Amino acid sequence: MIWEEYKRKWLRENICNFCQGSRMHTCTSYKCQPAYKEAGRYLEQVIARDMVASGKRVYVIRLFPHISKSFIVENEIAGIWLLSDNRKEEIIIQFHNIIPRMQQGVYVVRTERYLKKLAAISVEKQKESIFSTLAENIRVRAWKKSDGEKIESGIPVKVNEIAGKECSNKEEKE
Repeated sequence: MIWEEYKRKWLRENICNFCQGSRMHTCTSYKCQPAYKEAGRYLEQVIARDMVASGKRVYVIRLFPHISKSFIVENEIAGIWLLSDNRKEEIIIQFHNIIPRMQQGVYVVRTERYLKKLAAISVEKQKESIFSTLAENIRVRAWKKSDGEKIESGIPVKVNEIAGKECSNKEEKE
């Protein structure tokens, strides 16, 4: 099931558990919006984390619009995703069908080397970041048929949310 569908269904079934009125067995004079927001936060923070930990879903970050345009030849790439769970991180590159398998393999190796080079540069500059830690251990591979379902059912994460967490982590250290 797609994450957004699962989220809507879960919220519809569980929103009353987060409402103050349900504890008094009444819905009169209580708005559902605060309960909806609280239930949504609980789903994103607790339920999603548990699903990833149990291996039922993965976090999915769409990287294609955020990666350097000079690095990517746009007419060759259909999409780039970062899939993450508790055990591993993978970058999946989906090529257009016209690209031969051998050329795809070369591009995957080139991408992996490029990411490791960027990680080494950020370590040299003594800038700890989520990216530098991630890029050292990341696996880059070409798209498989099973990836479509995994990406579709995965929990979407925006690049802005990761950057925000990285900034807040630096502030906590200082």
